[in-house]
Amino acid sequence: MDGLYALFHTLGTLICLISRLQIILVILMLIASQKQGLVDLILGTVILNAPAHYQAG
Repeated sequence: MDGLYALFHTLGTLICLISRLQIILVILMLIASQKQGLVDLILGTVILNAPAHYQAG
């Protein structure tokens, strides 16, 4: 995810949390096939929690 998508993702998540749409976020994460929240579905992103495979240096 590049910086612009990260910014949109963060802002979208904050808007959902402030406007009390967090229940929709949780429900979508539970029932969606790829476990995406509302913001991920809108942006078309999938965030993976996996170790990075790169070599620092």
